[in-house]
Amino acid sequence: MNELEKVAAMIFDFGKNINVWLLKGEMGSGKTTFMNSLAAYIGVIDIVNSPSFSIVNEYQTRNGQTLYHFDFFRIKSPEEAFGLGFFEYIDSGYYCFIEWPEIVEPFLKKPFVEVIINVANADSRIFNVNIND
Repeated sequence: MNELEKVAAMIFDFGKNINVWLLKGEMGSGKTTFMNSLAAYIGVIDIVNSPSFSIVNEYQTRNGQTLYHFDFFRIKSPEEAFGLGFFEYIDSGYYCFIEWPEIVEPFLKKPFVEVIINVANADSRIFNVNIND
């Protein structure tokens, strides 16, 4: 297990009882790379890709659980997200991981996990994790 996989495991174990996760960080900070490690730890059997163009990707785990991975970088308004059925996903009870969540964050019910990734240098990141309840 590499360092990022260890970090992903620790962070997931910290917030595993909460189904909504916000992944924040500047462009290129490693949100999708982190999501790959997180998904592997959770047991996702699908290939994890950035949902930049599809807005949402659905993944399955080894035990048949469903995960949703959103990328709202291209979403311009909360109404656009709501029109995609965003709250139906959130209310499903499945894990929902949201990159660029700022457009919908004011409308989310608590609790949710917030993972903020800051670039320390080209090879390292600083992770700040909060449970907002």
